[in-house]
Amino acid sequence: MKKIWSLIMFMAGIVVLGFAPQATSTADAYMGSSLSIPSIGLSAPIYGAPLAETTWDISHLNMSVGHLQHLPWFGQPANVVLAGHSTTPEGQPDIFYALNAVSVGDEIVVVADGMVYRYIVATKTVVANDDLSILASTGNTMLTLFTCTHGSYNPTTGSYDQRTVVTAYPA
Repeated sequence: MKKIWSLIMFMAGIVVLGFAPQATSTADAYMGSSLSIPSIGLSAPIYGAPLAETTWDISHLNMSVGHLQHLPWFGQPANVVLAGHSTTPEGQPDIFYALNAVSVGDEIVVVADGMVYRYIVATKTVVANDDLSILASTGNTMLTLFTCTHGSYNPTTGSYDQRTVVTAYPA
């Protein structure tokens, strides 16, 4: 199936690809949705990160996780992508601060639309902030979590140069 790609700017200058054919559910779908990663003591609500012109609005994601609007949602045979801040603007830990401590084999549990989805971490990587592959859907059911990588802030560009990415597949 051919995907229609659109170029979108995201999170302090990261360039990502979003594809329109697999639109998500409405903002109401986020009610009661949550993500937990027991191995790092993470439990957080999932909110929508709406597309606002050329970027996703992630300003409201303090200690919560954001689902990028127009990307697949749970229950679709696709790559569900969730983002979260690693630190606050003041440099304090935010929801994905410990994402780099997740290990291959760890469990991730998502509650969405009244269903429980269980995943097992398959990979943990660090990619350049313009690596678009993390959003690609292969047609397989998977979950991708990403955040800015600690220590990669570039004061010249005003953005983080790297992203920590965790991918997981259904348990």
